[in-house]
Amino acid sequence: MPLPLLLLRCLTAVLLGVSLSACDIVNVGDRLLNPADRRSTEYRMLPPSMGWAFIAGQLTVMQRSIGNEVEQVISLPNATAIPGDNQMILRASRRWGEGAGRLRIEALRARINGFPTPFETVDPGVMITETDSLGAYSYALETFGDINCVLAVRKVDGTERLIPAKRNALEAVLRNCVVGSVEEAVNPIRDTSFAYSGLTGPREASGSRLLSPLSAPL
Repeated sequence: MPLPLLLLRCLTAVLLGVSLSACDIVNVGDRLLNPADRRSTEYRMLPPSMGWAFIAGQLTVMQRSIGNEVEQVISLPNATAIPGDNQMILRASRRWGEGAGRLRIEALRARINGFPTPFETVDPGVMITETDSLGAYSYALETFGDINCVLAVRKVDGTERLIPAKRNALEAVLRNCVVGSVEEAVNPIRDTSFAYSGLTGPREASGSRLLSPLSAPL
């Protein structure tokens, strides 16, 4: 689709409150960039105090820029034999017309080049949704004997004090495999991980479970 027509459709969708798939999958701002401006920078190591989240036992915090977005990767220990890394990927962006709004899981999957093992083909419709003081987060579960693996996702909007400067949305993707409970595996993406990050002060955690993954916005 020609870019002017795409922009017209997206702007019309914003005014009417309608979601269009072409607007969802890619940040429209990135479509306006020259190819050179969409390039990724090299990861650089950061001290934990500069992380957008703090997870007990975390190993490293790395950051890079990808077009208009800034990405942090927080590496976590993996005491299991499940292939792949335990980590939380955080993407801060300036979304045209979206703000934080609704988390579009398939769009997020595309922007990070797919979900990690063993969740490459996960169906968002089967994800479990829970809430805490930051809103809703959703996760899928795979169990291998006494090992619980989760893929968890959430989006934090600009009304919270968690958004890096000049951005209005923060999306998080967690892959965590543990020899332990599902709660232990999911815990890194809950509000408590953001409570003492470099972007906010202490936050009181709370939580409630929804009856259905579709009973709250994703």
